[in-house]
Amino acid sequence: MIYRLSVSLTGKRYKIVAVNLTEKQTAKLDKLGIFPGETVTITKKIGKSTLIIDASGAAIAVGKEIAENIEATDEVTEYER
Repeated sequence: MIYRLSVSLTGKRYKIVAVNLTEKQTAKLDKLGIFPGETVTITKKIGKSTLIIDASGAAIAVGKEIAENIEATDEVTEYER
C-alpha cells in the first residue's frame, strides 16, 4: 500500500516510491538521502507539522507540506531492513 509520509507512523520503516515536488526541492531531498528506493524510518513527530526522518543514518526534519508530497510503502523486505 502507498502512503504519504505525512500520515506515517512513528517507529515504522518505509521505502520511498515517489517524491512529487519541484526539481529544486527534490534535488535537496536527494542530497539528504530521501529519494525513491531509499528506506527511511519515522523517528518522531513534532505536533502536526514536522516529522523527524532517519535517512541513511541522518536525522532530517521535514515539514508537513513536504511530507504530503513524498509517497512511500511499508512493504520493506527483510533485506532492506
